[in-house]
Amino acid sequence: MLETKMTLLIKRTFQAPRERVFAAWTQADALKQWWGTEGHTVPSAEMDLRVGGKYRVEMRTDEGESFYLNGAFVEIRPPERLVFTFRWERGDWDYPETRVSIDFYDEGDETAVVLTHEGFPDENMRDEHQGGWDECLDNLREYLEG
Repeated sequence: MLETKMTLLIKRTFQAPRERVFAAWTQADALKQWWGTEGHTVPSAEMDLRVGGKYRVEMRTDEGESFYLNGAFVEIRPPERLVFTFRWERGDWDYPETRVSIDFYDEGDETAVVLTHEGFPDENMRDEHQGGWDECLDNLREYLEG
């Protein structure tokens, strides 16, 4: 039997040049300023920005609990496309490795971002990540435009 995997697709437009939007995703110091959801901070982020290079992002709750997101870069085409694997390191989650592709398009003075997150085993996990990505992208808008 063929196993079906769920995919999430989000498009957002930012009032910033494509190079700056791409840099916000690929520079650890920038990522720490906007990544995450309400009630979380990002005290550390490590990135080896090359195909096959790894990244690891620490997220810390307001209560002080840390957990991590990690993966490897699959494709890097500045400032057009970024593809990476995505896996949570958290003992109480059984989280599969998924894949995130981000395409960056010039739209006049703005940049359109198309995020595709694929490989979810079910709709529930996909929908939970929809909320997380929406918050992250709202934070990215504030970082870029604020």
